[in-house]
Amino acid sequence: MVLVPALIGGLVLAYVPRLRPWQDGPAPGPAPSPSSEAPVPEGKVRLSGRVVDSDGEPVNGARVTVYSGSRALRVGEQSTFDHGAYAFTLDPGRLLLVADHDDRGMVASAELLLDQGAVMRNLVLALGPVRQIHGTIRSEEGAPIPGASLKIDGLPWLQREATSDPQGAYQLLRVPAYEATLRVTAVGYQPASVRLGTQVHGPDETIDLKLRKESDVEGRVLDPERNPVQAAIVACDGKEPGQRLTSDAEGKFKLARDFARCHLVAYHDRFAPSEPTLAERGAVELRLRPGGAIAGLVVEESGSPVRSFFVGVESFAPSFGERVDLRPSPTYPFNDAGGAFQLDRLTPGAYVLSVGAEGHALVRSSSIEVLAGQVTRGVRIVLPQGGSVEGLVFDEERRSPLPSARVSFDASSSIQAPGSLSTLSDEAGKFRLENAPTGPFSLRVEHDGYRTRILAGLRVNSGEVMKQEVGLKASGDGGTGLQFGGIGASLAQTREGLKFQGVFEGAPAEKAGVRVGDLLRKIEGQPVDGLSLADAIQRLRGEKGSQVRVTIERPPGGEWIDTTITRDEIVR
Repeated sequence: MVLVPALIGGLVLAYVPRLRPWQDGPAPGPAPSPSSEAPVPEGKVRLSGRVVDSDGEPVNGARVTVYSGSRALRVGEQSTFDHGAYAFTLDPGRLLLVADHDDRGMVASAELLLDQGAVMRNLVLALGPVRQIHGTIRSEEGAPIPGASLKIDGLPWLQREATSDPQGAYQLLRVPAYEATLRVTAVGYQPASVRLGTQVHGPDETIDLKLRKESDVEGRVLDPERNPVQAAIVACDGKEPGQRLTSDAEGKFKLARDFARCHLVAYHDRFAPSEPTLAERGAVELRLRPGGAIAGLVVEESGSPVRSFFVGVESFAPSFGERVDLRPSPTYPFNDAGGAFQLDRLTPGAYVLSVGAEGHALVRSSSIEVLAGQVTRGVRIVLPQGGSVEGLVFDEERRSPLPSARVSFDASSSIQAPGSLSTLSDEAGKFRLENAPTGPFSLRVEHDGYRTRILAGLRVNSGEVMKQEVGLKASGDGGTGLQFGGIGASLAQTREGLKFQGVFEGAPAEKAGVRVGDLLRKIEGQPVDGLSLADAIQRLRGEKGSQVRVTIERPPGGEWIDTTITRDEIVR
C-alpha cells in the first residue's frame, strides 16, 4: 500500500513478526511533537502516535526506533514523552517502527511505504510480551558442548545471539513472542533448529538441545587450472592446535569431524589463497586463485644492464590471510643481455627483493605490490660495485693475531645468497671481504673460544676499501658468547609489520619503554613500511652511547609512541 500525501489517523498496530532492538548509542531525549497543522517540510513525511501497554495504558519512556529499507538502517530514535507520545519527521520510503520498554515489552509495526508529503497520525504501538530463553547444548552422549552459536532467524529486524559456556549453558534475553526459528551451530556437529511459537507461558522458557556429530570432512585442493596441488590448509582461522594440515600430492585431505562447520583456506607460495569455504559433509573443494608476477631490469650504476644476476625474496607481507611456506624461499638465477627478469606465480602482497651479482654488492628493492593475476612492471634495481673491508683480527688481551677467525656480513640479507659473503683470517690474522653492502651494515667476527663480536653501523662507498681492526675477548669457559652495540631487542616480520618479539631485561629498549608485542613504525622519523627485517636490524644497531629515535605502535589500542633509545654494548 502506498500512502499518498494525505492525513491518515486512528491506526492501532499490534505486534507483528518484524522486530529488531535498538543499537548501542546515546540515550535519546524526548522530541517535541510537531503541530499536526504545520506543513510537512518539502521531501519529508511525518509520523506520530503513542506507545501503550497490553492494557491500553500509555507508556512514557519507551524507546521508539525507526528503520528504513531492507538493510535495517536506523533513521530515527527517541523516547516517548507525555501520554506515551512520539513524533518523527523523516525521509520517505519503506519504514518500520520498533517500540521497546524494559518492563512492559516490545512491539514492531508492519512495514510502511510512504511517499513524500505523507502525514500519519495516531499510530498506536501496543507493547507485547517478551521472554528469556535458556537451556543447555549437549552431544547425543550427553556431554556439554561449549562454544555453540545460537541465533534467532525469521525476524530480520531482531539481532539475538548467544554462545554456550563450558557447561553447554546459554541464555537469550528479551526474545519477543513471535514465530521464529532458534538455530544452533557448533564446530564438529550438525546444525539444529527449533521453531519458536507465539505463546508465552512465563518470563522463562527452557529449550535443551542435543547435537549429532558431523562426519569427517574430505576435500581436495586445486590450482587455478584445476590441477591437484599440495598446499597448506588452515581450518577455523588456526585458533586451536590441530587445525592446520597439508594436502597430499593429489591435492586430497581429510579433516577430523571435530573441525567440521569451520571455514577452510588453502595457501600456497605460488598462488593466491583460496576463498574461505565452509567444511561440511561431502567433498569440499578449495581452489587456489592465480598469483601475480614482478617484471623489471637490473642495471649497473652507469645504467648498463647486468647480464648474470640472482633475485630472491627478502621479505613478504601478504595482502590477506597468512603466509604458509611449503619450502624455503630460493634465489632465482637470471642470464639476460638486457638485464631483464620476471618472477611468476607470486602470492599477492608486498615484496622486497634482494638482488646480487658477481663483483656487486647485494641490494634490496623498495616495497613492490603484487596483485592476483597481474604483472607488476617497471621495477628497476641498480647494483653498485660494492666496497671492500680489510683488516686484522687479534686477541684483545694478548694483542696477538688470530688466524682462522671467520669474518662475515651479519644480517645483511634473509636469503641464502649464492657465493661467499664470509672469509677466514690468514696466519697473520689479516682478512679481506669483498662486495660490502653500501650500509649501514654489520661485520660479524667469530672464533672458537672467543666471544663473537658484531661491529654495527659501518658504511663504505662503492669501490672503496675500509680498514677495520677487530679485537676479540676470550670467553673464559671455552665456549662462545656475543657482544654488539644495539638496543637489546629482537624483531620479527609479521602480518602487522615488524614486531618486537623479545626485549632483554635491563637493556636500552626496556629502559626506553619498549615492550614485547609493540610494532615498529618509524626509525629516525622514517616509516619502516617496505623495509626488510635485515634493514631494520641494521638501523637499530650502532655504537655504544649513540642514540636512535623510534616510533612504536602499542596494541591493542594502537597508540603511537615516540621514544629515543641510547644504545649500549649488549653482551649475551
